[in-house]
Amino acid sequence: MGRREYLIALATTLLAVSCYGSNADPDPTCLDGGGGKPIAIPNDTTVAVGDQFNLFAGFSGSCQEARRASTIWRTSDTSLIKLEPTTGHVTALKIGDAFVVSDLGGDARIKIR
Repeated sequence: MGRREYLIALATTLLAVSCYGSNADPDPTCLDGGGGKPIAIPNDTTVAVGDQFNLFAGFSGSCQEARRASTIWRTSDTSLIKLEPTTGHVTALKIGDAFVVSDLGGDARIKIR
């Protein structure tokens, strides 16, 4: 497992732990459907030209699960990355900084080196 994949797996685990906690008492923010700030994972990453990975969205500080299919991803940096809007699959095309946003409000910066 490469460093980028490790960091994505770690972020996913931390998001899941923060959503469900480790004790038997429910998180009070879960009772009203959560809340929290929309986030993109990874939200700031550096990749090489030709690298591919998937973005996904979640909510910080809430009990909502990370979502993939229900999030639409958008970018205006189509010369730098190829982006599949419904899956968040990204392919780095050339050197530069690309920005991606989800319809949930989360955003991501992708540095291609």
